[in-house]
Amino acid sequence: MTKIRRGFQKIEPISAPPENKGFGIKKPSLILPKGVQSTEPEPELPEDLDLSAMGKPDPKAVPEQFARAFPPLSMPPWRSDQNPSVKCPETNGDELVDINPFPYLFKAKYDFNFENIQEKIETDIKRSKTLVQQNSISTPEKDGGTTTVLLIGSEINGERYTAPHEWPELEHFINEWVPANIKKIWKAWNFCSMSVPYISESWVNEHPYASFTEGHTHRRSQISLSCYLKVPEDSGRFMVRDPMDAYTYSQPVAYDYHPTGKEWRYIDVEDGDVLFFPGYLHHMTERSLSKENRYIMSINISSLDINTPQGFDRGIYKPMWVPDQS
Repeated sequence: MTKIRRGFQKIEPISAPPENKGFGIKKPSLILPKGVQSTEPEPELPEDLDLSAMGKPDPKAVPEQFARAFPPLSMPPWRSDQNPSVKCPETNGDELVDINPFPYLFKAKYDFNFENIQEKIETDIKRSKTLVQQNSISTPEKDGGTTTVLLIGSEINGERYTAPHEWPELEHFINEWVPANIKKIWKAWNFCSMSVPYISESWVNEHPYASFTEGHTHRRSQISLSCYLKVPEDSGRFMVRDPMDAYTYSQPVAYDYHPTGKEWRYIDVEDGDVLFFPGYLHHMTERSLSKENRYIMSINISSLDINTPQGFDRGIYKPMWVPDQS
């Protein structure tokens, strides 16, 4: 007779569940919300299929939470309908298509009515140029380019500077169009639903002939937007660096791979294009060859965990120190 120490309970092995326990009971899913049952049909298997001879359990006897939870790497689930298949173009013969199962660059289009905000943009550009000239400030805009990012957090005539995403002319774009698209990307990237996105900053870049934005990233930005307000012909393309570039140093790449910039890709853009990408993505703009100025509005989307303020209010989280407000 097996002795059980005081304070411990006997645990029935999963491989040999007692009657009316374990595999015989439907348990709530680890993926689906409580009380929500899956409407997906059970997988159809041939009636004469002998699973026991194959050393495999009967999928109809496996509890739902085991079928839907992320499985061990050596044992995929019987069904994983919560994970849709990667969309793939049809292939013909020996054609090679790009599947791209982990998309990190999205593109959409919006009519910004540039003429309605052009005056405000030019006013802010002049302010930024003055700051650069008076203080010898270096920015990512090179060879004549100007950015209004310098104005963020400043005061103008005793009032807080109003960034582009706060302009009433862009109310529909900021309050309706952007959130709708950010929600799609939030889901595509499997971001936490308890993390709340918000616009942390926005600015405008102006590029005259021969100017460009040098390579950079956006720190602390979950999703960054490049909004092409005005794109004259030959004013340059958007450039992104392969986020896996660091791993090519262990690969037999061609001798001119890095010297000739083969780790960069070029994206055609035109008026109204909006590009979405993660802030960590190294990017830049191609040098403009247009006699007209190019205007790009940049937006950073950061996130705040909704549990954070509640945690401070309830005393679950405590600051390590109080910031010096002197």
